[in-house]
Amino acid sequence: MTTSSRPSTINPFCYSDVPSQPDRIKVDTIQADSVTLTWAAPQRDGGAPVTGYFVEKREKARPDAGWTRTSYKPITDTAVKVPRLMEGKEYEFRVSAVNKAGMSVPASLSAPITVERPAYAPKLDLGNRYRDVLTVRAGNHFTLDVPITGTPTPTVAWLKDDKRCDDGKRIRSSTTSYSASLTNKEAKRSDSGTYTVKISNKAGSDTANIRVVVLGEKPFLTT
Repeated sequence: MTTSSRPSTINPFCYSDVPSQPDRIKVDTIQADSVTLTWAAPQRDGGAPVTGYFVEKREKARPDAGWTRTSYKPITDTAVKVPRLMEGKEYEFRVSAVNKAGMSVPASLSAPITVERPAYAPKLDLGNRYRDVLTVRAGNHFTLDVPITGTPTPTVAWLKDDKRCDDGKRIRSSTTSYSASLTNKEAKRSDSGTYTVKISNKAGSDTANIRVVVLGEKPFLTT
């Protein structure tokens, strides 16, 4: 394999050199336990066809452990999926080209790669539950509970009339991987207004509004 416009002519009596480094090594995809790398053939084959590539990995936090080859034999393609990686850990990768004279100087990725699940933009699902105004009696509690999706789990902010409303006491928010909730332990008339829930992660963001009206306390009946 060579990138030259003219194929190399190998004379058995002529000396061959190792290839130059592979070119343009980059990450194609990242999964929870694997990374797929791609690269381009070296610009110089050293006078003998490139017969394959060795890919090596190293955990960034353990440089003393050294580099480990991901295969026993050279890879003939210019792409490889490296499996059996640990989610949340950072890895360094490098690729060397091989011909009959030996192995090239390795080409390394410019930065370590964190193995993690693919990121998906967050999404709020109000459904029909909050299509109309939510009416609450003063003195009662109410909870706004909105299903969410997104990877990684989105961060959540609750606003009322464009101001943060979670005081950590009477009004508290909570978040799981599948829902964003705001609980008011004792509603007041002043809690009426438009509540905005904003969620975001590194893949994107989403926003939704919920209208709440707090009515006066139910009058006591007298006999």
